[in-house]
Amino acid sequence: MKLDFWSRVDLFARSLTPVLLTLVFIMVQQVSLHIPNFAQVSPLLALISIYYWAIYRPDLMPMLAVFLLGLADDLMSGSVLGVSSFIYLICYALVGAQRRFFYVKGFGIVWWGFMLVAALMIALKWVVVCLLDQNLYSFLPSVFSYLMSLAFFPIMAVILWAAHKTVPQQG
Repeated sequence: MKLDFWSRVDLFARSLTPVLLTLVFIMVQQVSLHIPNFAQVSPLLALISIYYWAIYRPDLMPMLAVFLLGLADDLMSGSVLGVSSFIYLICYALVGAQRRFFYVKGFGIVWWGFMLVAALMIALKWVVVCLLDQNLYSFLPSVFSYLMSLAFFPIMAVILWAAHKTVPQQG
C-alpha cells in the first residue's frame, strides 16, 4: 500500500517520538526547582527513557540518537562533554544484550532490571567524573539520584507506555 505525503510525514513524526521524548526528559532534568543542589539528586529521566526504548523499540532509538542525546544532556547540564553519551551507550548496549529476557517479563522484573542497570550506570558515571576531574566527590548525591530514579520509574513507565502506543507498529 502506497502512503500519501502527509501519511508519510505522520509516520516519520511518530517514529521520532522516543528520541524527542527523551530530549524533553533531558530538558525537564535541567529545570530549576529552586531547591539547593537538586540537580545533583534529581531523577535520571533520560536514563529511564533510554532503558525503556532499548527494551521495547530499539529500532526507533538507534545508537547514534543515544550518543547525541548524551551530548545534549552534557551541554545542557554543563558537565564534562561525552560522559553522558558514554553512560547512555553502555546502558543501551547492556540492556540491548538482555532485551529478549526483559521484553517478555512483567513490570516487576523490568523495574528490577532498571534497579541493577541504574546502580551500575550511576556508579560508573561517578567513577568517570572523579577520574576526569581528578577529584574525589561524595557518592551520596549519586545515591539520592539513584533512589529518586527508582521512585520515578513507575510514573515514567506509564508515560513511556502511553507514548509507545502512538509510535508505528514494528514492521
